[in-house]
Amino acid sequence: MRHLPRGISPGRPGAAGLWGLVVLAAGSLAAGLVLFPARQLPVRAELQTAADAAALAAAAELAAGADAATARDTGLWYAAANGEAADVRVGPDRVRVTAARAAARAGATAVVDRSFGGLRPTPGVAAPLVPLAVPAAEWERAEDEGTDATVRLAALVPLRLGGDFGRQFAAGTTAADLEAFGGQFVPPLTAPVATDVSRWDVRAAVGALTGPRVWPLAGRPTGDSVRVPRLVAARVVAVGPAAVTLRPCVVVTAAAVAGGAAGPYLVRVRLTD
Repeated sequence: MRHLPRGISPGRPGAAGLWGLVVLAAGSLAAGLVLFPARQLPVRAELQTAADAAALAAAAELAAGADAATARDTGLWYAAANGEAADVRVGPDRVRVTAARAAARAGATAVVDRSFGGLRPTPGVAAPLVPLAVPAAEWERAEDEGTDATVRLAALVPLRLGGDFGRQFAAGTTAADLEAFGGQFVPPLTAPVATDVSRWDVRAAVGALTGPRVWPLAGRPTGDSVRVPRLVAARVVAVGPAAVTLRPCVVVTAAAVAGGAAGPYLVRVRLTD
């Protein structure tokens, strides 16, 4: 397995994107703050809501490369947003939160799982997969050198993943988009090339992209298809007339699944109790 380039060292703030986890944490908050405005939940249930949301949010910070103090502060903020005091304990890839009110207590533990190789969108949560493949040789050269990858726009390979090219760039890829792949995208695999997408379409889509995304790598296209050996993650840091610069990062997403060519770029956070 290749090591992460120097550009995504664990302590670097903003090194990752949180896809799906924000939905989970925000959903937990909504359960406590929005869905029950007229009546109080039993105290234990309210405490559990606060503990779950705080643990997930703090673990997501760890997964994104934050230090333990930042992760702890995030957990405390989420607990306070639910109106609860909490004890937040942070370890390597693990967060334990205990929320308490008088004699009532509730706890939650969230862990960071790493080294996934594929994506499976879930209902209501798209996968952060862009339908544009990066030449494997150019990416791996930069990966070995620990630098950003500068890739010619003409060398990027548009993929036909079943949905609208522009929408997938803006909002991610859904399970319906990936129906031809069984509702998931787990390399190594062969994908169809979108031959009707022009270089100008590619430049416009890449130029409008914000935040980190998951990118397929590609070999040399053969006719109307291309071999995808694995997935990587990067954010766009510059777009020129003829080239784009991609900075490697980590993407935290509930859509990450095991299998295929696992690597360090996809991370998932989950509750264990």
